[in-house]
Amino acid sequence: MITVNDDSHNHVISNVDGLQAALNAKATPADITSAIAALDASDPAANGTATQFITSISQKDGVITATKANITAAALGLSGAMKFLGTSATAITDGATTNPITIGTTSTTVTAGNVVLYGAKEFVWTGSKWEELGNEGSYKVQQSAVSSPSASGNATAFIDSISQNAQGVITATKKNVTFPTLSGGSAAGNDATIVGGVTVSGHAVTVGKKTLTAGSNVTITGGTDNITIATTDTDTGATSVEVTGSGNAITAASYDAATRKLTLTKGATYNNYTYSLPNATSSTLGGVKIGSNITVSSGTISLTKANVVAALGYTPPTTDTNTTYSQATSSTLGLVKIGYTESGKNYPVELNSSG
Repeated sequence: MITVNDDSHNHVISNVDGLQAALNAKATPADITSAIAALDASDPAANGTATQFITSISQKDGVITATKANITAAALGLSGAMKFLGTSATAITDGATTNPITIGTTSTTVTAGNVVLYGAKEFVWTGSKWEELGNEGSYKVQQSAVSSPSASGNATAFIDSISQNAQGVITATKKNVTFPTLSGGSAAGNDATIVGGVTVSGHAVTVGKKTLTAGSNVTITGGTDNITIATTDTDTGATSVEVTGSGNAITAASYDAATRKLTLTKGATYNNYTYSLPNATSSTLGGVKIGSNITVSSGTISLTKANVVAALGYTPPTTDTNTTYSQATSSTLGLVKIGYTESGKNYPVELNSSG
């Protein structure tokens, strides 16, 4: 209910109780335009899976109504969809009518569209028999790409060809590298050749040759693997000696290779000379004979303490023992004094220069 507070009939919005608030609650043109724009919709992206679909959409008084229906094999023109059951423990071949079969340990009655595995093959039940779908043995397993490998090690063989059959089996053939044979040529009958130098230019190798030539009394035979060098002089020396001529001295000699005889010729005579060694004296050099109590070592004559003791018969003292000697008498050895003055027929005793 709207109450008018002004009786002057000068009606304005403010004179009508609640009109301004009612108008404020109403949508503005901008609000209406925005709301209409929000009703726009684009084709949405598919989300999830379902076996149903929208069959129709209608709108009345702004209310949208949609109807749905289920997707059936009949609707798609299919009598039935295929369903994988698993691996069959029962033997199955193309065209077989075996039904039921055992899946794992469970006996299963199959229906049209059921798919099973047996061995390396896949079979589908058509409703009356089994039909082979595929044989995994007829498909090549995808392989990883292989790039060119790096060289490794050394060899004198190489890959000659590579081929691959329809099953993807790769076959490679190898051959050995053939190296050229270096030859120095053939040797002559009585000589042989040796390497005289090797020259390398790129892949070309040139081998020079030199020939061994036999001298006197020598033979050289060149073979395929070796060179034989032999001497023809087999003289190993004289087998007999003959002395001719007169005298006692050899003045000439000769050798006969044919008879291998050595001939010595005497042609001079020399007198025999005998040397007699004189005895040594105080004035003449000569030979001496070593007596007893003398030591000779490596040609050196020496007198040792042992020689002196053996000659004296006793060991002489090495220090003064202060021996006192008494005056000599007619019966006792002792000391005497010289220098008596001659008196009458009494004569002194004299000592010569040797005491």
